[in-house]
Amino acid sequence: MKISVWLTMKPEDEYQLTRSIEKLAEQYNAPVFKPHITIYSPIIGDVTSISEIGTAVFEDAKPFKVYSSSVKQSADLWKTVFIQLMIHPRLSQMNQDFNQRVNRKSEYTFSPHISLIYKQVAPVNRERIVTAFKPQQCYTVFGAALVNTEKAVNLWQIVKQYVFQ
Repeated sequence: MKISVWLTMKPEDEYQLTRSIEKLAEQYNAPVFKPHITIYSPIIGDVTSISEIGTAVFEDAKPFKVYSSSVKQSADLWKTVFIQLMIHPRLSQMNQDFNQRVNRKSEYTFSPHISLIYKQVAPVNRERIVTAFKPQQCYTVFGAALVNTEKAVNLWQIVKQYVFQ
């Protein structure tokens, strides 16, 4: 299975981000997805083994705030329009923890962000979205999820969740 490791936000933050994602999805005929911060991707393996890694990394995790830096856009499908986050020591540590525990190097370059749309969009439209979108100053990370990302975005499935306490 192909698994991505996500951090998820507290319900109020998730709600606001989901509304923005849904609005952009409708406007640009793009898939809807759960707002998240990707910590590591992909991990190829069975859910049980990957869950054990997740438990080791997240077992003592507490909720924490991440801060918005800016809204950016790119031609990269996975970063069409996104909220760039300031580097946070806990984000970096979680990424490093997965890097150390997974048996192969990920091609994923860790740059903490929250994507708002996954769709090839013309540069002028990406710029319009960037100009119009006003991110919150901060978001509270409230948990983590292991997500099966083998199929199309609208078919991604959470296979394991962790709640930070």
